[in-house]
This record gives sequence, structure tokens and C-alpha cells, in this order.
Amino acid sequence: MWIIIPITLAVLIIGKFAYDNIILTLAMKKAGGMAVKYAELVDACLACNGAKILQETTTFISIGGKYTEHNITVDYAFWIQHTFNNKLIVKYVLKGPNMPQRVYRQWQFSQQHSQLKMIESMRSILNELTPSPIISDESSEDVWLCHKYKDLISRLKMEDTEDSKLYTITVMCNCEDCYEFDLDMKFGHYKYTITSWLGKLRISLDSQNYIKGKWEFPLDMNQSAIADKIEADINTMVMKKYNNSDFYD
Repeated sequence: MWIIIPITLAVLIIGKFAYDNIILTLAMKKAGGMAVKYAELVDACLACNGAKILQETTTFISIGGKYTEHNITVDYAFWIQHTFNNKLIVKYVLKGPNMPQRVYRQWQFSQQHSQLKMIESMRSILNELTPSPIISDESSEDVWLCHKYKDLISRLKMEDTEDSKLYTITVMCNCEDCYEFDLDMKFGHYKYTITSWLGKLRISLDSQNYIKGKWEFPLDMNQSAIADKIEADINTMVMKKYNNSDFYD
């Protein structure tokens, strides 16, 4: 008789847990899942260095990537768990060489809590993991080549032209004194490198065919004039190739 009571209680507890789990699962599916219900929070985590969704279930999502700490590259992840007790638990986990997995930070929020406030609570960690943005302070724009020579770079990329639909561009380097991009076209691959060094603006063009060149200009030279010179030299290369071969046959 006494054995029946604890067995009954155990069955009731397990049954209640299973029922609650079904209700929670249905509610989360109706909400679109973790990535939809907590879209702002998930997007903030995905903005971190190399971040991607590692795992997602009905009530759990993990987002992670790699992060350099004290010159050592470690793996990091955010574990976001939707719980039964109307709580959202977020853990920041770090793991690296000779370092056991550990919870670096943990937050607990009400599920009705504003996601923007959740993000603000996590701001110190998110800022640490987010790549440094391109300088947006207008007073400092001229420090970066991509801003100072914006018109020139646009000309070299052939932006706002019909040809721009025929190729793709990948920026390989963007820093204070260097800007490098690859231009992939149907008939060739081209790489522009622009640097500011020893009081000169140096531009090089490399490709897998005959179109190659190196130019050097004063830093204060008109950008349109620089672009005109480079374009003229490229046209000369094309015409030379045309005159000496069956290039257009």
C-alpha cells in the first residue's frame, strides 16, 4: 500500500513534466522557433567574429565561433535556453587549448523582458567579440583609405556602370593605410592593392593575364585624374593585346 503512493506521485510528476514539455514545444513552434522568437538577441550574437548557429532545437539555440584572447585563439559560444519557469537563460561559454570548458558569464531574463535590454545587459561581452567597425566618425574619415579615396575606389570597382553586373567584388584588406579588393569577372580575376606609404599613393593591379600595372601618385592628386590615368593605361594594354593577337576573334 505504502509503495503505491510514491509510485503514483512519480507517475504524476513525470506526466506533468511530459505535458508541460508538449505545451512548451507547441508554443515555441507556433512562435516560429528560437531564431524567430528571439530574433534580436540571436542577431546580436551572430554579429560576433565568425559566429554561426551551432545547434538549434525547439527550446535551445547555441551560437559560436572563434575569439582571440591574450594571443590565444579560443572557441566561444552563447547557449540560449527557453525554460519552463517563464525564464530565458543565456550562458557565454569559452574553451581553448589547455583550458577546460567554462561558463564565463550567465544571465537570466524573464521571457517577457525586452530583447534590447537583454542585449544591453550582455553588451560588454558582445562588444569584445564584435569586429571593429569601419570608422563612422565623419571627423576621422580621412584617416582611412576607403574613405579618403572613396571616389577613386568607386571608379576602379566600376560602380554605377553596366559592367558592374558582370562581376563580383571581395574586399581582402581594409585598414588605415591599405585597401585591397579582388574583382572576379567571367574572363579573368583581378586584384587591386592601394597603399599610402612614404608620402605616396601606390596602386597595383595584378591578374592572370596581360593586364597588370603599378602606379605611384602624390597623396593630394585629384582622384578623377588618378582614375583617368589608370583607365587609360589599362585601355592601352588591351589595345596592345588586340593589335598583336587574335584576341577578339
